[in-house]
Amino acid sequence: MLSINGRKDSGKTDISACPPKKLFERQIFVDCGVSMIDRLQNSGKTMSDKKIDDQLLLTW
Repeated sequence: MLSINGRKDSGKTDISACPPKKLFERQIFVDCGVSMIDRLQNSGKTMSDKKIDDQLLLTW
């Protein structure tokens, strides 16, 4: 299993990796909420459009 960047800005920006074909059997995205860096940089602002999804690449 590999966890790596996936999507940010509530899915508007794809930052996922493209591993070699057939290396992983499944790819899923996990909602991680708002990133700590965004929270610190935008203190006091609404963060509704800043949700982060991590990409999980699975070999099973």
